[in-house]
Amino acid sequence: MQDKNVVSWTTMLSAYSQNSQLDSASQFFANMPLRNVVSWNAMITAYAQSGHLDKGLRIFDSMPGRDLASWTALISAPSAGATLVERIYSLLPARELVSGTAAIAVYSRAGNLDAARSVFDSMPEHNAVSFVLWTSMISAFAQNNLSSSALQLFHRMLLEGIQPDVIAYTTVLDACGVVQARAEGKVIHSSITDAGLDTRAAIASSLITMYSKWGCIDEIEHVFDKVVLPNVVVWTALISAYAHNGHGRLALHSFARMDAEGVQPDHVTFISVVDACASIPEVTQVRLLHDEISCWNLDHHPQLQNALLSLYSKCGCVDRARIIFERLPTVGVIPGSAMLQAYAENGHGHQTLSFFRLMVLQGVHPENVTFLSILSACSHAGLVEVGCDYFASMKQDYEVEETVEHFTCMVDLFARSGKLEEAEELIGSMPFQPEDLAWLALLAGCRSYGHVERGIRAASRALELNPTKTSAPYVLLSGLNGDCK
Repeated sequence: MQDKNVVSWTTMLSAYSQNSQLDSASQFFANMPLRNVVSWNAMITAYAQSGHLDKGLRIFDSMPGRDLASWTALISAPSAGATLVERIYSLLPARELVSGTAAIAVYSRAGNLDAARSVFDSMPEHNAVSFVLWTSMISAFAQNNLSSSALQLFHRMLLEGIQPDVIAYTTVLDACGVVQARAEGKVIHSSITDAGLDTRAAIASSLITMYSKWGCIDEIEHVFDKVVLPNVVVWTALISAYAHNGHGRLALHSFARMDAEGVQPDHVTFISVVDACASIPEVTQVRLLHDEISCWNLDHHPQLQNALLSLYSKCGCVDRARIIFERLPTVGVIPGSAMLQAYAENGHGHQTLSFFRLMVLQGVHPENVTFLSILSACSHAGLVEVGCDYFASMKQDYEVEETVEHFTCMVDLFARSGKLEEAEELIGSMPFQPEDLAWLALLAGCRSYGHVERGIRAASRALELNPTKTSAPYVLLSGLNGDCK
């Protein structure tokens, strides 16, 4: 009878925990006249999963006896760090699938792939039952930008006769897209089709994303057409693929089809649609899209707000961009930089600088992209001295390292203002290998100010650095020669 009461009490304890009633669960646990290991584990799990890992550890340390689930409850905590997991995992009385998989996930989040691989290799069995362990290790490699290692382990998994699950397939498809492993990607696609999994939403969207990275529109459409009832994830993958490959009209048409078929968009869908509109920045289309986003009550989503802000900027609607910015609950570096870019790209140099000062006063720390907008604004407004001051202050005042893009902006600043000698000297002295864009900026300045000899030299260097981009230097050079006749 007592055992029955313990089971009932433990069931009540779990119910409190699962309904986020942590205080009630804690009080109930303290008042339980009898507890078994399941009761203790339920309380550890409640604390660990709700962000109170310290309290979970105290319960763990006071347990009269533990089983593997006790250890796993701590290892699986979202806030568990690599140091804690290393200590707990080393004390485990036995290695088993759940705790091993959880430990790999923690080490992956911490970027400690050696420790994750050590856990994987230490597991007693790597058989068909342990496919989740393989998937966890493959995902760890992929999440830490080791796509080639993810593919190698996936192939080893196949050689050992272990059937991949959906997560393993989606992970390696993404890895194929990242490393441009086209042949492998197509072989994996074929095996997915043979297994009858190509109509699964998660796999179909991963296939679409993979082919999108390669620009294979026909394959994208073939994958999509095989899905009988595509959900929002598959539709979004299709829209994103079109947008990513410069087919804005097709993306918008697909969005209209999705709406007609009654599939509800989410914020990720709308971000892809905004990207599509960026390739065809028509004010009317953008306003209609903004209205629809508002209808779905998604206009307060931070990513969408930033995307819309940038889109209005591309359309030249700086006032509308500023309205969105003013409605943001907090001013961050991403929307701030987007607003700076809006002013800079639309020729509002002085407003760009004023807005930058406002950002700094509001406690926003500028980043790399922030100064690109500042220097671009100074360049287009002819503010040479101001641009030089900001360039000098990047590292000194804001601890932002200069990049080749910043130096290229400075070359453009000098070239647009007729300081061609300074521009060429900066190209020669920058601590990076100059890009062709720097020489093209100098060439454009030479064309504006009629300096043929330096222009020929700039065109020659631009072609040396990027021989595939043959048209731009010749167009500028022909204009230079024509203007000087």
